[in-house]
Amino acid sequence: MYEADSVGRIWLDGDFFIAPFGHFDKDYDYVINYLRDPVTARRTFFDGFNENEILQLYAGYLKNGYGWIGFHKGKRAGYLILDKIALHPLIYSIHGGIDKKLFGKGYGTKSMEFIKHFAFKTKCASKVEGYELKKNSLITGYFKCGGLTKECELKDRIIVDGVLKPISIYGLSKEDYLNGPKKKE
Repeated sequence: MYEADSVGRIWLDGDFFIAPFGHFDKDYDYVINYLRDPVTARRTFFDGFNENEILQLYAGYLKNGYGWIGFHKGKRAGYLILDKIALHPLIYSIHGGIDKKLFGKGYGTKSMEFIKHFAFKTKCASKVEGYELKKNSLITGYFKCGGLTKECELKDRIIVDGVLKPISIYGLSKEDYLNGPKKKE
């Protein structure tokens, strides 16, 4: 289903493919510039969490996990990272971003489908998780459309604008992924 071509690209449709992250310095430049975008920064950074810290975190995510750079019509347009957060059971956290010009065009859904397939079928993960550190309707929508459900909210975990705020954890188990969406009775 997600077979790499001769140069390692995995085509998600005729215009969009992902490739292993880090073969080119431009991959890193793309992520840095993405995180520096004012719209992204407002949703990502909070008190005490600056660009240098997030870049160090992302370096760790890539060291411990897997990363892909997304291309739309031949230009870098997104990135995906799966960070291994537990070994037994094997759990990955999802990180990434997509060019705002592509919002609402289905590429987030296609990349989430790839991530779930890779985590559950290729790597035999038990679970994938996503974290909402600061209220962000885009990330919440991405998780929900991808089948992740809100599992809990941890109180007083980060400071935003001088106020302690909760973080939310979304998750999808391998069992729920394989069984498909739950039907309402």
